[in-house]
Amino acid sequence: MKLSEAFYSIQGEGSTCGVPSVFIRVADCNLLCGGPKGCLIGKSIEGKSCSWWCDSWVVWKQGVEIANEQMLEKLQSLNIKEEVDVVQGLIDGTIHFVWTGGEPTLEKNRKDIESFMNFWDTLYPDNSSFHEIETNGTICCPAIQHNVGKRTGSFEMPLYFYGLFDQINCSPKLANSGMKKVVRIVPEAIKQVNEHKNGWFKFVINYEEDIQEIRETYLKPFGIEAKKVILMPGVDNAKDLPEVTRFLYEMCKKYGYRGVTRGHILAWNKTVGV
Repeated sequence: MKLSEAFYSIQGEGSTCGVPSVFIRVADCNLLCGGPKGCLIGKSIEGKSCSWWCDSWVVWKQGVEIANEQMLEKLQSLNIKEEVDVVQGLIDGTIHFVWTGGEPTLEKNRKDIESFMNFWDTLYPDNSSFHEIETNGTICCPAIQHNVGKRTGSFEMPLYFYGLFDQINCSPKLANSGMKKVVRIVPEAIKQVNEHKNGWFKFVINYEEDIQEIRETYLKPFGIEAKKVILMPGVDNAKDLPEVTRFLYEMCKKYGYRGVTRGHILAWNKTVGV
């Protein structure tokens, strides 16, 4: 796979916030929210100001091709670096796999991730591994074949790519991302996430009007239940995080959605790979 980075940390966002996790960041993305280095911030996109940018862009824009065996060696090396048996935690499911990017559902990334999961399940066929995937929800994933371990498929009963994962963390983009509507809303892709048994929709908000956009653009058209919605603050630094989080919580109290702050920013600010 084309790997940008792999590191052991804590899940800082979403429904599994606080869970020890190994983040495997694959390279490349089909979107560039906020433009490189936030060059679109403050500019009007479809009548709405772009208010945040992708803080992992500097990492996923580059990557190195590695084989499955090399990926395993990277995971094993975390045992020494972290002074904890990370590999055993991944096998037991007490440490989660988090497949992120970039965009892991790009065709090449899909094939490479499935290849590694087959490789992993062959090595540890009785594993209880928990795989999360983080996606922007703009790519419709085709049926695949996966015939190892607990994630099985056949020609008679096709398994969709998302079916390989225990959890989907989907972050559909609003106009505040700077991406045009025709690019960021792909109905069939959103439907696939919504049909998953553990699919979540995380929305980055900065203003109360963002919630109305969420309702009109995603929830009503696709029948997404309120209990599957998570709101997150549109901020990338520890200094502004408390204020924006307070606003976020007030919005959650008012509209009844779940709110989660960005724990990794609270702990490490703008540092990546921790």
